[in-house]
Amino acid sequence: MPKFTCSPGPFRAGAHRSCEVEILDANGCEVARVVYPMVNRELSGCDVQEANAALLASAPGLLMALQDVEWGGSYRDEGGVEVHTCPWCGREKDMGHDWSCGLAMVIARATGGVA
Repeated sequence: MPKFTCSPGPFRAGAHRSCEVEILDANGCEVARVVYPMVNRELSGCDVQEANAALLASAPGLLMALQDVEWGGSYRDEGGVEVHTCPWCGREKDMGHDWSCGLAMVIARATGGVA
């Protein structure tokens, strides 16, 4: 799989302007903007906005963590050779993911692949 690249992380929430929050990369460049949402009366729009900004800011780190564990399962075959597997679908790395593997789907969506 080709290495996915995006703006350099870590991302962080930037300036708050009336009804929006910037998401900035490590160089201080804006990569996204979270706009004040329409919410129910039990939630403050600012609370939802802050939660959305935090989630977006954590996305690069979450993707890296998923990619790090993608083939983190393993076992030793009869010959003692370590075989790497997906911890989600259990398939061996040389066979690829099962068509229904949730881990593979999330990584594919995040990297612009098929999902």
